[in-house]
Amino acid sequence: MKFEKKKRDDTIRKIRISNLQIDKQRQVGGFSTLSGAFDSVENIELRKCINEWLQKQFKQEEFLELVGAINNPENDRLKQHYGMIGLRKILSQEKGAPIQHAVDMNLVPRFIEFTQRKDEPHLQLEAAWALTNIASGDSKQTEAVIEHGGIPCFVNLLGSPKMEIVEQGIWALGNIAGDCNKFRQMALESNALSVLVDLLKSTTKENIFKHGIWALSNLTRGRPLPNFELVKESLPVFSEALKHSKDPEIITDASWALYHLSDGDSPQIQVVLDTGVAPTIVQNLDNSNLSTSVPLIKTLGLLMSGDDESQIDTILSIQDVIPKLFKLLEHEKKVVRKETCYALSAITAGNDRHAGCVIANPNYLNKLITLAVSDKFLEVRREAAWVLANALIKCNIDQLMFMLQYGLLECFCTLLDDTRDAKNLEVVIEGLNAILNKGKEIASQRRCENPFISEFESRGGLEKVQKLQEHENVEVYQAALKLMEGHYELEDNLLS
Repeated sequence: MKFEKKKRDDTIRKIRISNLQIDKQRQVGGFSTLSGAFDSVENIELRKCINEWLQKQFKQEEFLELVGAINNPENDRLKQHYGMIGLRKILSQEKGAPIQHAVDMNLVPRFIEFTQRKDEPHLQLEAAWALTNIASGDSKQTEAVIEHGGIPCFVNLLGSPKMEIVEQGIWALGNIAGDCNKFRQMALESNALSVLVDLLKSTTKENIFKHGIWALSNLTRGRPLPNFELVKESLPVFSEALKHSKDPEIITDASWALYHLSDGDSPQIQVVLDTGVAPTIVQNLDNSNLSTSVPLIKTLGLLMSGDDESQIDTILSIQDVIPKLFKLLEHEKKVVRKETCYALSAITAGNDRHAGCVIANPNYLNKLITLAVSDKFLEVRREAAWVLANALIKCNIDQLMFMLQYGLLECFCTLLDDTRDAKNLEVVIEGLNAILNKGKEIASQRRCENPFISEFESRGGLEKVQKLQEHENVEVYQAALKLMEGHYELEDNLLS
């Protein structure tokens, strides 16, 4: 049986920046205070007006008036600022923001134009903010921003000397990349990832780094995954974030990104391992935050799922990795037990030495048998069976004899009783076939009967496998037939 690498995915987030969020950031001294852009306004009258308008509560009934202000034929800067602030505030409302109305009124091109006004940084900021919130809408609304040159516009904003404007560029790019794979690809082809990576490597601003990691993570995920060559330069950033950050959101976003970046062939996996992030992943496996621990467990499994067995050695060389994984099998959450079994099955799919790291401890072996037979969730039982089946296939004779002492043959015969789960049946039959094949080796060496046939039959294995030759699932039928042909070839009546 070939070890099967299973595909998982997660949800990509989009963000709309509300007025309430910014008010909270102001109160805590965050850096989205508009202070930098506001301080750049030299005209005293304009500064006074902007300050007043920032305090004003705009209503949707004023929408058309505000549109007229930004499009005033005199290009009056006071009116432009007034209209842009008002429209941004309305589009930032937490409920019922008229995003589609703004698109229908063809405001996106005007906003894009304002984002290029380096001579008017506050106008630039307000326009970028409004566009960010439009891009947080549905795919059609996001597409409206892209069609008018939104992506290169936002990439350019990442180079602004005003950090609030940079932050808006980050949010907008994250929303675009988070909408769908098509838009993510367009952002990658516009060099968004490279510019963002350079920014995150140099910034000392906490908010820039936090939101940048989120946006960068959105650029690396989604199915199908992006070409690794387009995203691999983000690896050191995520690795450093996981190693040094204490912020749970940063750790979560970095963890999911590392999971997606690890989903590839052995050369790709090696690039991830070369960052030195694996010990940090192991260190954080028991993080109490499920949104962090789950992607890290998944990542660990992927890092051992390639064709290069030395990569399994790299993981096993990390202190306490096996005890940590087995501790996670006690976790109350199904997803944790399931993903942990997946990681363990990657180990037992290596070679006999790797399998021994998992099954040589009686407590570990008993735990896996218990999960395979008794866990209340089918997904966990199936994954635990994978761990044991891979071990049976890869183990040597001495290891097999050890495992059989703890009832593994009985366990696998019992697992044949649930005929509803075809995939699990196939795995179990392959495990039983591995036991009987190793029994053949012993019989050949000692010139005796297969020592495991008798127990296999007494545990009902033969009768159950015979019946499974009539199973509706082709793979189950073929696995059952293979076992019967391999060990009962002289008894033709069993194959009729």
